[in-house]
Amino acid sequence: MSKLKNIFRLKQTMTETETETLLNYIQKGSLPTQQEWGIILSTLHVQIALKCVRYAHHIESRCLRAVIKRQHQRLFQEVVRKITAIPPNIINVVMSVNSFYLYTCLNRGLDPNQVMANNQTPLEYACRNYCLQHIQVLLSSNKIIVHKNIFSFMLRQIQLRQFAGMAFKRYNDDVTPNMIVEILAANVSEALICVMEKLEEKYKGKQIWTEICFMLKCPISLEYSTDLVKTPSNHYFDKECLLVWVRNHQNNPLTREQLYESDLIDRSTFLPQLVNEINQKIKRLA
Repeated sequence: MSKLKNIFRLKQTMTETETETLLNYIQKGSLPTQQEWGIILSTLHVQIALKCVRYAHHIESRCLRAVIKRQHQRLFQEVVRKITAIPPNIINVVMSVNSFYLYTCLNRGLDPNQVMANNQTPLEYACRNYCLQHIQVLLSSNKIIVHKNIFSFMLRQIQLRQFAGMAFKRYNDDVTPNMIVEILAANVSEALICVMEKLEEKYKGKQIWTEICFMLKCPISLEYSTDLVKTPSNHYFDKECLLVWVRNHQNNPLTREQLYESDLIDRSTFLPQLVNEINQKIKRLA
């Protein structure tokens, strides 16, 4: 039984004498039990709890759950400094609160790929529940692993497409040419650039590959783009690049033929045809 129970009963409102007794007890090296830490971290005034943590030489990792549920960031940081390691099962708690707690735990070594109690990885859970800040934090971890099912899910969901480029940098499955069409349909240029760079290693020098690259690489920026526009002469350009050019020059940068903004064909009009053409070329790549 803890000596604290022989001194006083921990309660939310403490007298000055009780507070001093508690702090002296901890400062001299006698630590509260896990249950008492739970009361200190979740119930006592935060300034008292902070002093208790700072005076303690060590705090059990199991006490972390109580301070996370309180959601006081400074108190949480102080507790994290005093524990030896982040317990693996804390992932279930940090995924349900502000992403700050996840970020801090990941920086202290928490595995971002472990399976949660709901049988999902943290990234799967965050994507399916549209926890955008948690997705950002998870993808910032150099330990995160992104599999094809999650990457494809991101491409299909408008709210998640902003993370597709970042996710591909953590992609851990085989990269296939069919991903080009998937990314083109989702209109995520950053992801397309990454995929094309990966595939270039395998298909460089093949005529069909060169044709695919020509269709998707803007002649102005020399970068791959999914946000394309088409000219009446059947040339594809990155939309923003060509609009700037046309407004300044009123001509096609490849042919120098007269060209105006009203002449440009939007991607929604030609996308099905473009996708079909690229699909046919992909089949010939094998």
